[in-house]
Amino acid sequence: MAKKDKNEVVETVDNSVVEKKIPTIADLEWTDYVLGLLSDDEKISGNPTTDGLRRIFETVLNCRLMSSTSSVVQSPSPENEKRATVIHSLSYCLNPDIEDSSGLNIVSVDGSANGIVTGKQIGRAHV
Repeated sequence: MAKKDKNEVVETVDNSVVEKKIPTIADLEWTDYVLGLLSDDEKISGNPTTDGLRRIFETVLNCRLMSSTSSVVQSPSPENEKRATVIHSLSYCLNPDIEDSSGLNIVSVDGSANGIVTGKQIGRAHV
């Protein structure tokens, strides 16, 4: 498989050349494309794991992760009905190969996840 340009991949199948268009983030096919980059062990019930998303994040968004931090706001206890809350912050640089002295290509995102701890993974996030 050879990359033709940013949005096309050229594959050779049975001595014929097949071009596939890589969807952009605005295309309806984007989610299926990104999920298709994950291996089976990077999904739980069809949903992506953190490790899987971490692996493909920089590639699909053409960015460089600058920082990733988590802080526990509330730990589960009998008094709070076993609820846990975690806040996670990401900072990343879009188009890291392009010099940008203004800092406009740096994006910061904060999100939180909370839920009742039952021994299962909590997968809800609010951004």
